[in-house]
Amino acid sequence: MTNLEKITYNTFLKVSRSEQDLPFRYRKNFDNFETEPNYVYVQKLRRFFEKYPHINMGSFFAAPYRVYQDDTGFDLKFYTTQKAIKVYTLDCINQNNELPDSDPKIADIKQSLMYIYKFCRDEKICLDRYLAHMTNDINTFILHIREKKISLYVLFGFDHFDRIVFKISKDRLEFTLGSQLSNIPLHRTRYMASQRAKPIIRQGLVRLRTILNKVLESA
Repeated sequence: MTNLEKITYNTFLKVSRSEQDLPFRYRKNFDNFETEPNYVYVQKLRRFFEKYPHINMGSFFAAPYRVYQDDTGFDLKFYTTQKAIKVYTLDCINQNNELPDSDPKIADIKQSLMYIYKFCRDEKICLDRYLAHMTNDINTFILHIREKKISLYVLFGFDHFDRIVFKISKDRLEFTLGSQLSNIPLHRTRYMASQRAKPIIRQGLVRLRTILNKVLESA
């Protein structure tokens, strides 16, 4: 088995058990797993995630539970079907329409702040350089949005976000972000009107800036 196949199976295991409020343990011993019936589905999913690396594996496995709110569980075979892809797409749309002050979005915002901190720490850049960081010829934060590693709402907390995003080619943004591009004005309006999300983001970024400066100074 490849490492990605092991990660795929364990991510499926974690999500499926957690979404049903059941305990779980990662599988460590994959000896002879290739002889098990589930291996053919793990192979298909591995090829799927290799072809579409921007798809978040955990979100893909969690999507049907959020859309259907079904506690009966979904097996590996389900995730190899077109229905699973449609459900994931619908879940992405639902999440984009979630108000910033909702509990799921607040949790997403907090996770995003932590992800940005770890990224900047590992890349040895200050917080104010985050939006300018490039991966090949595209701003890295655009990829982070596409891969659902960060929430778009967090970026409105950066004073220079609008100035940077509008310098990027509209065609490139549409190609990378799709419908999320047209939702930027709507999300900005929701961010400005939020009672919970905006102070969490602003205070969070202030703390990250201070912590990162100390980390970089001591490096």
